Amino acid sequence: MPSPLGRETGFCERKRHDQAHDADCVRIVHKHRNLLAHAPERLHEEISVDYMDMIYAESAKEIEARLRAFLRKWRLKCQAVADTLRANDDETKSSQDFRLEGAEGSPR
Repeated sequence: MPSPLGRETGFCERKRHDQAHDADCVRIVHKHRNLLAHAPERLHEEISVDYMDMIYAESAKEIEARLRAFLRKWRLKCQAVADTLRANDDETKSSQDFRLEGAEGSPR
């Protein structure tokens, strides 16, 4: 099964490489790893799938909806995961705004 980090890396490789973009890629990978660090290993794959679905949403509205769904689900399954993402949800939204601005015309 392909690693979700492969999708993260693909996002980072397809886009322009400037300082802001590189910082955005680092934040995406760091947040993902931080979420996994706060969860039992048996939940890592499910967290990765949910996080990638949120990161690769098509619009800001869809990102918001997936962020709310992620927090709702993981608050019940593993509170530490929800707390970790919620602590950074403003940064998550701004990272997605950056991704959406640069994504026009580029393949996913």
